[in-house]
Order: sequence, then structure tokens, then C-alpha cells
Amino acid sequence: MKIMVIDGNSIINRAYHGIRPLSNHEGTPTNAVYGFLSTLFKQQDEERPDRTVVCFDVKEKTFRHLKFDTYKATRKPMDEELAVQMPIVKEVLDALGIVRCELAGYEADDLLGTISRRANENGDECVILTGDRDSLQLVGGGTVVRLVKSALGKTTYTSYTPEKFREEYGFDPIRLIDLKALMGDSSDNIPGVKGVGEKSAKQLLADFGTLDGIYEHIDDERIKKGVRTKLQADEQGARDSYWLATIDRNVPLELDVAHLPEQKIDREALYSLLTRLEFDQFIRKLGLTEGEQAAAPRLPALERCTIASAFEAFGLVDSLTEADRVFVLAGKTLGALCLLSGDTAYFLYADDMGDAWNDVLARLFDGSVNLALHDAKDIIKNLLLRGLDPRGITFDTALAAYLIDPAQSSYDLPRL
Repeated sequence: MKIMVIDGNSIINRAYHGIRPLSNHEGTPTNAVYGFLSTLFKQQDEERPDRTVVCFDVKEKTFRHLKFDTYKATRKPMDEELAVQMPIVKEVLDALGIVRCELAGYEADDLLGTISRRANENGDECVILTGDRDSLQLVGGGTVVRLVKSALGKTTYTSYTPEKFREEYGFDPIRLIDLKALMGDSSDNIPGVKGVGEKSAKQLLADFGTLDGIYEHIDDERIKKGVRTKLQADEQGARDSYWLATIDRNVPLELDVAHLPEQKIDREALYSLLTRLEFDQFIRKLGLTEGEQAAAPRLPALERCTIASAFEAFGLVDSLTEADRVFVLAGKTLGALCLLSGDTAYFLYADDMGDAWNDVLARLFDGSVNLALHDAKDIIKNLLLRGLDPRGITFDTALAAYLIDPAQSSYDLPRL
């Protein structure tokens, strides 16, 4: 089983700051909710997890705050426009049938760590979705961290395996804790060793492997005198920082990771929520309707007809010139075509037409028939390579779907 665990606060916060202010007609801010749902649906589409869990921080102090009251003390309070959207996100998740997880005394990171450990012990694959590099220490043992990053208005997703992490950092993922113990982390107000930066910290880890290894070899000549002095003067700061930076993977969660419930959407509740939020694109995406569960659209019964010769093909095209629209399905190499008109599907194969196949294509795409295609660019490219100038293409379902909702990850025909 594949479980996707989402760092709720991280993704919501990133959405809030990355999307222009939005609100519904009641004046309720909605940009964080919109951005979070866009990310959620995109990642579910791409990762195809069997189960999804979203973890949240809580307002109560955590065990780290109780021991060090300076922990994260420099962080600004949450914007009110973001705070009012947090319960809305949770309400939508409940309607979607997605498991939510939070526990007083612990951070979302600790929940991510605990769930991923339990999943891996059960033999399950775990994908952690977060914008926080702290979670990279969890990589390995069946857990991949999918890191979200936004820059210059573009969002990217990088999947960190142990190999990917070592390629970037030069050491194992768990050693990220040692790195923070040395260089600190200003965003969390983790002090580290005063005067030791990232470059020095990485070199120390390359030479000695761990924080303990560094202090066991504190007199080693590879440690410069100035760095040694700093390490000796601030050893307690390093030890405390190591403790603060370590994600607790043994949180007493009541969640049964081995038997997570299937995602079952409360369609009526979700329709009501998304209508109030004015998220019409998500209503369409999920096929929701008012007051009832929307059934999957059924295709009409089609009569099937194979066109066996070029003579028949020319006659067929002549008969279609008065049609309002003819839908064309084609392989990218143009070895076969299916023309849909009314309740009939006409099949044409290059092998049946021989040398006349190019002439059949030229006749179909000469502009006399009103054609609709899906993702037409590859077909157009191949027609041009055949020396043909395609005309008559008046509609493209992939482009239409993109214009309706540019945020989707895929516009393949079966999904649409």
C-alpha cells in the first residue's frame, strides 16, 4: 500500500503566501484553501496513493517549547486571513473523507515521522509532501519526501530518495540533524554552534560523520583551531540543537496506520462547501451535483464501421462535410484514425489504404470537414512532416480543458 502524508500547515502556509488574495461573495478569504486543494488534487493524481493523511500543528505548546521557551520564539503570529481558513481546510478534508491527524504536545513533523515509520514497518510505501526541509531527515526505509518549492511564481516538486539526498548533501539523510546541530536554524530559532556556518558544518560531517564523532575527535588536526574553539565553547548549544532538530518518530498516536480507512467522499457536504467557497472548477473536477451523487458520464452506444478502402474513405469524407462537428481520434504516428459522427464510429487503417493513405489524410484535413481533436499538436506535426497542410481543426478538447482549469496536472482524454 502507498500512503501519502501531507504536512498540512506547511502546504497551506505556502499556498497562502503564493496565491493572490481571493475571497468569496461573503468576504471570506479563500486563497489558502484554493491553493491547498490544488496541490492536494495534483499530488493525488500524480502519486496515486492508496490512502492520504493530512497532519496539522496545534496551538498548545509542544514538548520542545516546554524544555526551551526560545524555540520558534522569533516566528510571527499567523495572519488573521490565514487563520480563518484553517478550519475551512479541515472541514473540506472531512467532506473529502481524508484522514486528519493532530496531537497536543507534538508538531506535525513528529506525526509525519511516526506515521511514516509505522507505514514502513508494515511494509508500506510512504510519500511525505511538505515544503519544510526538516522532514528530509525522514528519507529512507521506504519513505520518500516530496519537497514543494515556489520561486518566481512557479511551483516545483522534488522527490528525495536516499540517493537524491546524498547527491545534494554529501551524507545520509539522518545526518541532517547533525548539520542543524552545528549550523543552527534561524527559522526555528535553533542556535547551533555560534560562528559555525553551513560550509564548515558540512566539512566537519564529511570528516567525522556525526556530531558525536566530531567531539570524539575534537583535537584532530583536521579541525581548524578557530572552529575547535567555537565547538568547545558551545558544545551544550550543539547538543541542545541536536535534540530540538530531531523529529520524534514515536508519538503515541491512536491512528491505526495499518488499517487506514478508504477515502469516501460525502458528496452532498462537499458540494455545499465548494459552492459556498465558489470553487466551481473543483466541483466540475469531482463531478459533484446538488443533492445527489453524480454518476460517471456514460458514452452513447456507437455503431462501429470499418472503412476498408481508399475509395470508401473518400466517400465517407464527402458525406461528413455537412456535419456540425466530426471528432477525430488518431494515434500520434497516424497509423489509424477513428472518426466519430452522430452515433457511428468509423475506423480507418493505413495498412488497408496502402499508398493512398496520404491522399486520404489530405482529403480529411483539407478544411471541408469541421474537425475536433484531442491534443492536436502531435497530429498536426505529423501531418506537416508528411507534407500536408492541416485545415479544418476547429476545436481541441485538451486546450478547452486547460482553459477551464489551468491548475490540473493532466488533461488526458480518459480522465476528462
